[in-house]
Amino acid sequence: MGSKGLLYLVTEKFANFDLHPDVVSNAEMGTIFEELIRKFAELSNETAGEHFTPREVIRLMVNLLFVEDDAVLSQPGVVRTIYDPAAGTGGMLSVAGEYLSEHNPDARLTMFGQELNDESYAICKADMLIKGQDVNNIIAGNTLSDDGHRSKKFDYMLSNPPFGVDWKKVERQVRREHEVDGFDGRFGPGLPRVSDGSLLFLLHLVKSDYERFLLARARIMERAVRFACQGKSLDLAEIMDTEIESAETPSADLSPAIAE
Repeated sequence: MGSKGLLYLVTEKFANFDLHPDVVSNAEMGTIFEELIRKFAELSNETAGEHFTPREVIRLMVNLLFVEDDAVLSQPGVVRTIYDPAAGTGGMLSVAGEYLSEHNPDARLTMFGQELNDESYAICKADMLIKGQDVNNIIAGNTLSDDGHRSKKFDYMLSNPPFGVDWKKVERQVRREHEVDGFDGRFGPGLPRVSDGSLLFLLHLVKSDYERFLLARARIMERAVRFACQGKSLDLAEIMDTEIESAETPSADLSPAIAE
């Protein structure tokens, strides 16, 4: 903003408001911050599929994500990891952290993410810094072509990836991973049409999850894919069947790693 001569104009606008903590509470400032992000996200999202996810929707998703683990997450000093491959401004990670802190102040949720849009990435990283998270866990770049957390597994994953966006720009890298890495990579089960980037994110999430959770989540994915593809010629069911077979294969070590 400084180089474009906008910093003074923006600062001048804020100087006209009394934002002292005695006047505006932390909760109210949080609401203002969310509204500003929502407003400018709607104005700047020029690509189909990019959108701001309302906090109410995120809270519902977080509740569904954690509901089965209430007993474990209530234990003193519990540490878990969460990952969003399309982190945006970090809203899902933040709400997940807030939820866990409210239910167990002694718990710690270590957050990981990756974001393609530079502006959203900067906001997400700033938010993580304020929350005391390791900002190095937030990676800039395209998750599909350059996985910033390739060797990591996570306890929880929560994401709202771009819908209706093709993967033409990264087709070469994706096809290479599919052909060269096979099931050692993320896209071993198969590739969808170039016009469907959503399924690639789903395959990426399955590969990033702990193996003991793969089967249940793969079956949820299967039902969603079958429903979404009714009447279409694309045989995504075959891809999901292959993924489920892979998930059903026993593993020698099914215990989740706990962050130090």
